[in-house]
Amino acid sequence: MEDQQPAVPIHGAMNRLGSPVMIELNGRRLRVVRQDPRPDLRLEHWRKQQYRAYWTLELADGSEIVVYRDLVKGGWFRVS
Repeated sequence: MEDQQPAVPIHGAMNRLGSPVMIELNGRRLRVVRQDPRPDLRLEHWRKQQYRAYWTLELADGSEIVVYRDLVKGGWFRVS
């Protein structure tokens, strides 16, 4: 996203609507207590299909991170 750091693969779980409810970081499973969807800032305007879904997450330990789910290949990634 903004900082252009490489995305790091992580494990996550989602609810039936596709929103994240749990993230595993550094061997710890953390419940998502707040989630804010974010637009994909790198999505080209001429593409009609969205390839990633981004969220800003507040976790049960008080930390806040930005993640995305790859909607084509699957998998979760941490970007900040």
